[in-house]
Amino acid sequence: MEEKIDLRPYLQALIANWFWIVGAGILTAIVAYVVASFVPKPYEATSLVVVTDLRQVSQFEPRIETTTDEKQPLKAFPELAKSDSVLTALLDSGAFVAEDIENINQLRSHLIADAGEDPSLIQLIVEYEDPVTARRIANEWARQFVIWTNEVYGSQSNALLLAYQTQLSQAADELAVANTALFEFAGVNRSDIVNNEVEAYLSEQANFLATRQSVTKVKTDVQSLLNYMEAQPENVPITFADQLSALALQLKSFSANNVVSLDLSADSLQSFSDISRDELTTTLNTLIEILNRELTLIDEHLVELEPQILNTQQELRRLNTEFEELTESRDLAAELHTALARQIGEELINSRSINEVARLASEATVPTIVSTPSKLVIGVLAGTMGMLVAAFVIILITWWRESDIMAAAEEQPQTTF
Repeated sequence: MEEKIDLRPYLQALIANWFWIVGAGILTAIVAYVVASFVPKPYEATSLVVVTDLRQVSQFEPRIETTTDEKQPLKAFPELAKSDSVLTALLDSGAFVAEDIENINQLRSHLIADAGEDPSLIQLIVEYEDPVTARRIANEWARQFVIWTNEVYGSQSNALLLAYQTQLSQAADELAVANTALFEFAGVNRSDIVNNEVEAYLSEQANFLATRQSVTKVKTDVQSLLNYMEAQPENVPITFADQLSALALQLKSFSANNVVSLDLSADSLQSFSDISRDELTTTLNTLIEILNRELTLIDEHLVELEPQILNTQQELRRLNTEFEELTESRDLAAELHTALARQIGEELINSRSINEVARLASEATVPTIVSTPSKLVIGVLAGTMGMLVAAFVIILITWWRESDIMAAAEEQPQTTF
């Protein structure tokens, strides 16, 4: 069976001993009221300090970007306001006189630093028995905190600006060296000369190729006519058309860049009707031999031109590559110099705002109201607490007695009828 808890004994005990509960409440209320009357009443003086953005970035050059922490330590400023450095400066300032404050630990016990609804607004609260001293401590604390904050965060910008100025000086030296190297190279740059040589070699090669094509075509026509002549029977006489064809091929070979030297003197201009088939065949074979020798000479010239063309092209590429490298180095040095100059301008603009990271927003006035609750409120709270404690003690005693009674009842022997 489940054990049931009977609350009636406890309620009866509370009702029966109500005078103890009320008496305990009245007694604790009186004691708390008397104690509150003799306890020193501290006054609260509050100064306000506003902290601006630690870093406002003005980016002039996208390739040089100042790394900033977007999560600025605004929440850490209340703790920084109570740091040893700030409190030491506050204690050494001599702005206030307090007999019970001789070191920073004693001073810290009177100070409260808290952030407002906006983390950039820092509340510096001083609790002290003398309202005038509380005001002086609060205002001097705010001034020392503002000075410390601006010194710490303002020096970072000056160091960064000095680093950029050093880099700018180095970039200016590198730019001067790059300009000098490019100027000196311009005095010995043979790229235009070598380029003309390449074009001349290529033009000569193109002429030889065109000549070889023309000679080859003439040779093909001569060979065709020769094959035709050899295919005719011996008894077939040479026609006037055959002789004209042979003459036309000779003239055509002569027009192919003077490849073939022909003797066109009056003695050689004999009548076409006097030439025989064998003589015409011999003439055509001789013409083919001449054309073959000319093709051989053309091929030799082309072979000689090829390494000359390749060497001059290689030299031209080397000169152009060197010029491009020097130009690129000069351009990179100029761009870096310009970017650093712009970055220095950015840092100069940012440094004006960084020097005032923290500002004194409001000074404390002499407080007129104590920060502790009224003696009546303290008495009521203490009386309520005393009544609760007395009720708890009565319930505990009742529970102890009930436990002893139950234990004694279990030890008695049961009578059986």
